[in-house]
Amino acid sequence: MPTTLIYHDVSIVMTRKAVKYLRLRVTPAGAVYLSVPWHCPQSHVDTFLAQQWPWVEAQRAKCQSAPTALPAMSSDSVVLFGVRYPVEMAVQTTRQVIIDADRIVFHHTARDGAPAQQRLLQQFLYAQLATQLTSFVSQWHHTMHTAVPTWQIRNMRSRWGSCNPRTAHLAFALALVHQPLPCIEYVVIHELAHLFEANHGPKFWQVVTTYCPQWRAMRQQMRMN
Repeated sequence: MPTTLIYHDVSIVMTRKAVKYLRLRVTPAGAVYLSVPWHCPQSHVDTFLAQQWPWVEAQRAKCQSAPTALPAMSSDSVVLFGVRYPVEMAVQTTRQVIIDADRIVFHHTARDGAPAQQRLLQQFLYAQLATQLTSFVSQWHHTMHTAVPTWQIRNMRSRWGSCNPRTAHLAFALALVHQPLPCIEYVVIHELAHLFEANHGPKFWQVVTTYCPQWRAMRQQMRMN
């Protein structure tokens, strides 16, 4: 399961997996991902980060200096959890969307036009986000000892999430599916914190800081994306 490291005030999504070497990747949105062999000691990870950090900073500087952010969706690619995937269209007898290695493949029928393909994309993004939110909401409401919340995904344009403290109901913007996973996790913590404090006063931010000390970096990253 991915974990989050904070290095020089930058969040890094670290995943231990079956790879031979340490690998760093900076997405077009500026998110940093680190793949680590299963039995690699943390001391080696720290040394690797120190050696590679000038390159990471250079890549993130390019992202920050870009005149406009990359669109979440284009005719040939989709951003999913901070990673831009090339899109491949394939005509089949059934409709489905799959992640195949480093690309996303849309299987659609010969009769499907652009509106049907767009609906297929929306369903895929909804399912991907729902899976992550199910995990994050369950994890953090137990950790934070909140009331058991209900939640939904909505097409919200003006905010990433909302909370009704009276009913313990949360809502999350579908556009979160384009944000890196640590940013989505921060939004979940943020909305759950409203179950303790309805406003954004000092007590609210104290709760957020307790469970997400790097929240300022998360907010800054989301503004960049």
